[in-house]
Amino acid sequence: MPEGRHIILSQDFFPAVGGAHHWLYEVYSRWPEQVIALVADYSSQPIFAERQNAFDQSDHGSLSITRHSHVFEDLDLLSLPFYIKNRKIHKLISQHSSPKAMTLHCLRAYPEGFVAALYKRLHGNTPHLVTYAHGEEVVTAQTSRQLAWMAKFAYKASDCIITNSKSTENLVNSFCGHPNIHIIHPGVDFGSFAFTETEVSEQRQQWGFSDDDIVLIAISRMEPRKNHARVLNSVAELRSLGLPVVSVMASDGEEKPALQGLAHDLGITEYVRFPGYIDDRERVVSFAAADMHVQPSIQSGSMIEGYGIVFIEAAAAGIPSIAGNIGGQAEAVLDGTTGLVIDGTDQKQLTEAIKRLSASPELRQQMGEAGRSWARKNDWNQIAEQTELLLKHI
Repeated sequence: MPEGRHIILSQDFFPAVGGAHHWLYEVYSRWPEQVIALVADYSSQPIFAERQNAFDQSDHGSLSITRHSHVFEDLDLLSLPFYIKNRKIHKLISQHSSPKAMTLHCLRAYPEGFVAALYKRLHGNTPHLVTYAHGEEVVTAQTSRQLAWMAKFAYKASDCIITNSKSTENLVNSFCGHPNIHIIHPGVDFGSFAFTETEVSEQRQQWGFSDDDIVLIAISRMEPRKNHARVLNSVAELRSLGLPVVSVMASDGEEKPALQGLAHDLGITEYVRFPGYIDDRERVVSFAAADMHVQPSIQSGSMIEGYGIVFIEAAAAGIPSIAGNIGGQAEAVLDGTTGLVIDGTDQKQLTEAIKRLSASPELRQQMGEAGRSWARKNDWNQIAEQTELLLKHI
């Protein structure tokens, strides 16, 4: 694609938690030219307003962030407000357009890709269009005629579709196919995963865990597909067998109250920590202070794990992961090398996997070292260069 103006369309963005927009942020903040990000404004939401203000005032490399309130709560093709918001976003795009070639980079097929495809159709197919695919939106599109039509319209108009895994590429191909689908795995800021033994020790003390405790960690939104409940059940079972396993479940989500209730019902409240939202530095140290990362994600309705940046982050911190075998997790975790890939719906498999890693510090260290090498190969600088090179040749 020729040089020119680059614009990101992303309804979701920081400070909201999400691997999809995290991927775009890390790639385009490293872009060799300025990139304008047209993203959601969270200033009216008390939980996000302060974080957004702090985030927007920090350095974002090549990214220039423009916030807007034209967010789609309901994707209804028969709704007038839907097209009014489309028009408002089109005006924003035009305000930032350039006489040179323009490329629109869309977080996903809908709503962003659909909005961009309409813009492209209305402007003589002159903007180039790159649409990212993560997996779950493809599965969700197949549950609705409107979403399926929107997704196919966006994919057909795209000059290039970038998927986060082979699993997602297969989903897109089976859904509608495209001549230019390319896999680029999300990555990690490997250089930021530096920490001291003092930091690790202090973090464990802050949690109230000793050196003898085996700390399982998960840092992800608390929703059904992340499978936190089965992890808690395994913790309870293993503790009943005398294994000193404990759990840290960071971040927030709709399942958090239920998970806290489950920990209480299982009698393991004193062995589970729910620290809530943690910042980037806390994230690094928390991974490093744990003994293993356990997130055996499952499919919940149309929701799947298309890849899982957290698995690469855990690898960068030098700890093994236990992942599920649904979606692209098996591409993020190398089974038997950087961790274990299991059937997340099988409680026995999960318990046995945790037990196996708990029983062998040597195996955890071996997998942790392999993980560091794997993560180094997936540093965001390399991912950004790979993306730029791909788009130059499309």
